[in-house]
Amino acid sequence: MPVRAIFWRVEAPPAVTAPPAATVPPSRHPAALAVAIFRAWRPYRLRGYVTGLVAGVLAGGIVAPLVTTTLTLLGALGGFIDDSRVPWAEILWTLTFALVMPFAGALAYARWQPRDLRDAAASYLWLAQEAEARWRSTTGRATVPRDEAGMREFLQTTAPTPENAGERFGMWLALLDIAQARAAVAEMPRETPSERFGHASATWLTAFVAGDTTAPGFDDLETLAHEIDDPDERREALATVGLQRARAALDAGGDWRAPLAAVRPRLYTAPDGIYARFVWRPAFRQLLIACVSGIAVYWIAWFLLEPYYRWPAEALRWAYAPPR
Repeated sequence: MPVRAIFWRVEAPPAVTAPPAATVPPSRHPAALAVAIFRAWRPYRLRGYVTGLVAGVLAGGIVAPLVTTTLTLLGALGGFIDDSRVPWAEILWTLTFALVMPFAGALAYARWQPRDLRDAAASYLWLAQEAEARWRSTTGRATVPRDEAGMREFLQTTAPTPENAGERFGMWLALLDIAQARAAVAEMPRETPSERFGHASATWLTAFVAGDTTAPGFDDLETLAHEIDDPDERREALATVGLQRARAALDAGGDWRAPLAAVRPRLYTAPDGIYARFVWRPAFRQLLIACVSGIAVYWIAWFLLEPYYRWPAEALRWAYAPPR
């Protein structure tokens, strides 16, 4: 099953007709673990953004003015006087804030988290990344459907084969169509140890979402995982067992981080950089866009309205620079 599918929020647009989805408790929903991770990230995201704001103010409001003032004094001593009306010092302060704030905020958000949460989320994201790569290889499509319309379009236009049964299973389960998900599981091949594990894991997940207690146990899943000869496939299978244990722990109100965090050492360096791709970069991009947008409005107002408040602006500049 494409693990990334549990990030999706399925919303049926009016043009898509669908049978009534099964009633699934929130803790057993395919997206429950993703929701738990996002909720666990929330306070650290806020703390990271506040840290970035403080760092940006310190860098752009204290360090940068000290640097520009020192350079101005040195220039004045050397006989250099900048008589242009362009506020170069203020522009430098602004650029400093615009770069430091998103960088420090995103870095604090990505790094300033408990170790068990970082390890659990890294294991989860690595499994999602591997599943998406396998999706592209199996289906020949560049992207995984992110909404109900896309999922149903894939299911309607894809000829059912044993090779794509796992991908079809993931779509049906994301749509909460348990009957169709079970039908796809029944079509999954079971000739190799890896295929037998994939079938057993999909059987367990379908039963878990449906509330069925006849699914294979975790010990059975681990036994099947250890039978896989390929080390990379065996590593992913064992990580998948940890993912399923985390689902069960979340449903029972227990510690869902521990099973996924325990998987992280088995992955060695595979998830390295996963936080930079999925956590730091999106946060940095969002903060940078916000900063640039706010700064653009500020400087547009500065140059358009400068004639109307020239004297107050000059007074502020004199506060930071020596008289000329």
